[in-house]
Amino acid sequence: MKRLRLAALVALAADLAATALVWARLPARAAVHWDLHGHVDRYGSRWELALTAPVAQLVLWAVVEILPRIDPRFAGPRDPDATEAERWGTTATVFALAFALVAGTQALVLLQALGLLHEPRRGHAILLAVFLLLVGNVIGRVRPGWFAGIRTPWTLSSDAVWRRTHRLAGRLMVAAGLLALVLAVALPAGAALAAAMALLLASVLIPAALSFLFWRAERTA
Repeated sequence: MKRLRLAALVALAADLAATALVWARLPARAAVHWDLHGHVDRYGSRWELALTAPVAQLVLWAVVEILPRIDPRFAGPRDPDATEAERWGTTATVFALAFALVAGTQALVLLQALGLLHEPRRGHAILLAVFLLLVGNVIGRVRPGWFAGIRTPWTLSSDAVWRRTHRLAGRLMVAAGLLALVLAVALPAGAALAAAMALLLASVLIPAALSFLFWRAERTA
């Protein structure tokens, strides 16, 4: 938990420091949202540009602090002598990667606002691809819980189904991340971002759907 708090603090400090560094150069009104074609569909003040990511990280940090207190699987481990680090396990790593994803997104938005990045969609596609690769390497070891992970009625009813589902998700995410990384370079920027988002959804939804089959096979056995 201490390492996760440190990761949250570092990500938040990095966002605030980067924003403060370029604050004087930010326009009074800046693009804050784009469609898949790369066209700006909403403008906001530079305060909105500067505060969106830090606020998102604070909300995520609050979730991290509250989760161990309200999730029975974290609050009451099978081993009463387990340390806090053992209770969190790989879940802490996944949350740390989420903090890094928000910080990376904010960096791309600031570069766009400063006119230093003319095609942010490719940057976002690469960022999502790297996120998929990193999460895919650890999600297979995420501990069962009510609020984190791929939560379906079937994964929550069986630890064996939970493990099988998340191991499959890990393999799919790594494959999706590699493919998204290749497509981020090979495809036009808009198509690359759409492909990365589709691969992210597929790598989560496919294991979630198959968890029913895993559960049914377990019952049959």
